[in-house]
Amino acid sequence: MKYLKEVTIIFGITMLGEFLNYLLPFPVPSGVYGLFILLLMLCTGALHTEDVAEVGDFFLDTMPIMFIPAGVGLLDSVQEAESILVPLTVITVISTVFVMVATGCVAQSIIRRKNKGGKSMNGLIHSLYFGMLVSVGAYMLGVWLKKKTGWAILNPLLVAIIVVIAFLSVFI
Repeated sequence: MKYLKEVTIIFGITMLGEFLNYLLPFPVPSGVYGLFILLLMLCTGALHTEDVAEVGDFFLDTMPIMFIPAGVGLLDSVQEAESILVPLTVITVISTVFVMVATGCVAQSIIRRKNKGGKSMNGLIHSLYFGMLVSVGAYMLGVWLKKKTGWAILNPLLVAIIVVIAFLSVFI
C-alpha cells in the first residue's frame, strides 16, 4: 500500500506539471514544472522525503533503462546525423569541458571565500527560493536570446548555466 501511495503522489505531481504546461504560455517542459512543484512541496514541508523515498529510489535505479529506446531511436537516424557528426561532437566536447572548468572555478572560489570567514551575501541571496528565481530567470533569458538571435550556440540551458555562474561569481 505504501508503494501505491508514493506512486500516486509522484504521478499526481507529474500530472500537475502537465496541467501547468498546458495552462501557462512559457516554453518550459511539463517535467520541469513537476520538479519545481516537488521541490516547493519538499522545501515547505508539505511533503517529506520519506513520503516518496522508496519509489523515488526505484525510479532513479531504473532510469538508465529508460534511455534504451532513445538510443535505439538514434540508430534509425544515423544517416541524417552523419552530416553533422563532427560539429556535434566538437560542440559537445567544448561545452562539456567549459562547464566542468567553470563549475570547478566557481566551486573553488566559493570554498576560498567561505574559508576566509567573510560574509559576502545577505540572507535573501542564501534563500533557496531566491536561487530558484535566479535559475528560472536565467533560463527565460536564454529562451529569449535563442528566439531573438536564432543561434544554436545560445541554448537556453547553456545560457542559464553561464548566467548563474556569473551571478554566483559576482555575489558570493
